[in-house]
Amino acid sequence: MKRLNNRSRLARLIQWILIIMLVVLIVPTDSIAAQLENYKKNTIASDKAITIENEKEQTREIRKAMLARKPSLELYYAGSVNDLEMDTNKTLNKVFAIDEKRISTDGDYLANIYAGYKVKYYYNNFGVSLNYHFTYHETKKQTDMVNKKVKSILKKMKISDKTTYEKVKLIHDYIVNNTTYDTTYTKYNAYDALIHKTSVCQGYSLLAYKMLSEAGVPVRIITGIGDGESHAWNIVKIGKVWYNLDCTWDDPITNTKKPVIQYDYFLKNEKDFKNHKRDAKFTTKSFKQKHPMAKKSYSLKK
Repeated sequence: MKRLNNRSRLARLIQWILIIMLVVLIVPTDSIAAQLENYKKNTIASDKAITIENEKEQTREIRKAMLARKPSLELYYAGSVNDLEMDTNKTLNKVFAIDEKRISTDGDYLANIYAGYKVKYYYNNFGVSLNYHFTYHETKKQTDMVNKKVKSILKKMKISDKTTYEKVKLIHDYIVNNTTYDTTYTKYNAYDALIHKTSVCQGYSLLAYKMLSEAGVPVRIITGIGDGESHAWNIVKIGKVWYNLDCTWDDPITNTKKPVIQYDYFLKNEKDFKNHKRDAKFTTKSFKQKHPMAKKSYSLKK
């Protein structure tokens, strides 16, 4: 009887070994690995988390989410926290540095419609979960409306037939003639400037950036101090050099409803561009090398 029990146990053991071998043969190795990775991921991240493999993909996914104006983003990385950029400000600088010629909603435009972020990190022996929450001055729907209207305006201007100088002047004049300064300080974006026809300097500079970019004119948004207050304006490239352009200050606040247009801050060099002081990031050696300013202001052509 004892010998029979031993044989029975041996038979069951062989049976289990055969079952395990069969399972291994049937279930692909990569499927097992995938299940293991999902298990590791689910210990720290939700099902909505996007898996990234390196810092470059981290930057790419954040940029994609911000261009779509998504309020939140969760990323998962199966590795050490030391492999990723954990300083969100540095990551955002990389995001804003990407400026594709085919679109005018990234680069400086994205940097200036972005309003702020919150981020939480979680990590364990398996990986890292990064949870971002973003706020914006302009929604995706509003940006799409701006894009559509800008294209229509430029088409009516027959902008493709114009010289670079003519493009800059036409766009400068359009913004000044069709926008008023928001004295309530509640309008901050290109949508407000274009659709509601009122904004603070940020909206003026964003609309100028959008229209000039769509017209094929190299343009940047500069932030800094103007007359002792936070201010934003543009620089544009004509030929091989750059000029200052401040549509806000060329649109003075008056007691009448009639638009008044000035050219006091139109295509000026640094010397003639009074009472403007750039933020530090726009005064670095590398920035100046990439954006050499004109030695003389551009002569206005009527």
